[in-house]
Amino acid sequence: MATALPLSIIVPVYKVEHYLPTMLDSILAQTFRDYELLLIDDGSPDDSGKICDDYAVRDERIRVIHKENGGVSSARNSAIEEARGEYIFFCRCRRLPLRRMSGHDDGRSGRPRLPAHGLIDQSQAQRKCRAT
Repeated sequence: MATALPLSIIVPVYKVEHYLPTMLDSILAQTFRDYELLLIDDGSPDDSGKICDDYAVRDERIRVIHKENGGVSSARNSAIEEARGEYIFFCRCRRLPLRRMSGHDDGRSGRPRLPAHGLIDQSQAQRKCRAT
């Protein structure tokens, strides 16, 4: 797979219509802009999928994948298959506010500066997520 971007942000989406706009606005307001945002609608019965589609129309960095409900691990695995970033960051809608992504670190690694607990490189992601 050819890596076109330094970062893919993956957001599983299920029954989060009340949280989703705030979370998406938080991500889109970041100063670091070189990423793709993958929104995985995991068969949500509320308006979450429509909200994702509306945001995708407004920003070309956003891609939406609609799938049958399979749980958070299934949603993440679907996104890993589609991710183009060298690094992958998993984000949850109910974890707000999102800390500021401040671009690249001190220049030694060239890696986006994000909370370390959610950032993995693409080779780690290929092992896929386990159900938690």
